[in-house]
Amino acid sequence: MGQSANQFYQTVSRFYDQMTGFEKRLHKEKEIMQKWVERYRCKTALDAACGTGLHTIVLNQLGITATGADLSREMLQQARQNSEALGLSIAWLDVPMQDLSDHTDQEVDILFCLGNSIPHLLSTEELERTFSGFRKLVRPVGILAIQILNYENILKNAERIVGIKKAGGHTFVRFYDFLQNTIRFNILSIEEDEKGLHHTLSSTELYPYRWQELQSFLDKAGFHTFELYGDMLFSEYHPDHSSNLVIVAY
Repeated sequence: MGQSANQFYQTVSRFYDQMTGFEKRLHKEKEIMQKWVERYRCKTALDAACGTGLHTIVLNQLGITATGADLSREMLQQARQNSEALGLSIAWLDVPMQDLSDHTDQEVDILFCLGNSIPHLLSTEELERTFSGFRKLVRPVGILAIQILNYENILKNAERIVGIKKAGGHTFVRFYDFLQNTIRFNILSIEEDEKGLHHTLSSTELYPYRWQELQSFLDKAGFHTFELYGDMLFSEYHPDHSSNLVIVAY
């Protein structure tokens, strides 16, 4: 099965920003979030499963009152360091997304759940609880924005290698194991020093949610109007080849 989501991110928090290129992504993600702010006219936001805080930070830089929440204390500690380094004072909640509404009653214009976080919910009970909680936190005229990978395409092609990246003396290899009903996501981190090669392997299980499954649970939670996109820049969603599935739920 690999590690739980919490254990997985406790391990990868040490190199997550290095692997994903946090500093380089700041400007690009700020441009993307600017389009969301203008399109949906939001002033307040909640970033569920925020990781090391990239989108929470960018939203605050754009003048949005945004709070970040994550189940991993280690990832949130990095988020705090990232925001403080940029001179920002941001509220961070040490809370998994399925418990979010139990720890805050702040209603927001837009609730983001990005970064392929929803697939960490391995049971329908967890998914139902999460969406029900999200509904409580979105204003009646607000929206929920979800971004996951397009599993229609991933399952069709069944390519195991997700990506290989070199950064800061490390090589990061991300790859899948396709199991019966789930996918094991692996990150192999390889480092070379004067003593030779060293590696760590971190793995966690994901459920490959597709639109039809998510729609039924969103509808049950009280979201009834949807927009679908193939990426965060509002490209048209194509099940056969889009890299992402982005859902805007009203």
